[in-house]
Amino acid sequence: MTCNGICKNFKTTKPQKGGRYKNGQKRCQTCDIFMSHDGLYCPCCNMRLRGSSRYVKIKEKTIPLIRL
Repeated sequence: MTCNGICKNFKTTKPQKGGRYKNGQKRCQTCDIFMSHDGLYCPCCNMRLRGSSRYVKIKEKTIPLIRL
């Protein structure tokens, strides 16, 4: 799949406090942007959005906060 440019409407800026995943932002690896979108799939390329970090140290910090 390729980026169609629709994702630019959902693009977000980095939050001042906390990380992107802590604030509910998700990342599309195909479009290479963070977005605020409620669905599981990118509205632009229909690829699955990543809702948590790939790195273990960051996951340990964010996962307990999300479960609250």
